[in-house]
Amino acid sequence: MNALDLKEIFRPIADHSDPHGDFLSSFAEAFVRADRENAEILMAAAEALAIKYRLGAGVSEDRYSVAPDGLSITCHVCGRTSHHPKDVMERYCGYCHVFHSDPVMAQKWLKSALSS
Repeated sequence: MNALDLKEIFRPIADHSDPHGDFLSSFAEAFVRADRENAEILMAAAEALAIKYRLGAGVSEDRYSVAPDGLSITCHVCGRTSHHPKDVMERYCGYCHVFHSDPVMAQKWLKSALSS
């Protein structure tokens, strides 16, 4: 993957149209704005984060799974499972602090994250 491909992957996070935690959002903003020299320095971290958070084409729907009985949700980003009914209902990961599927809830999360 080259820097331009990675910048396109991180652009929605930097623009806050794909909400993530504070660290990843801050990294995305810095990486997308970086000049060529700094982008090259940040490439290894960008590649590692893209893999860790399964960023890129075809992986957004694979960020979580709900148990067949509907009683738990497993985040595929951090690997943790929550049995809290509200987390399952809202497709929320308390560890990553992200709403995985509901764009309305994601916007609420983003607004609260930006205001704090």
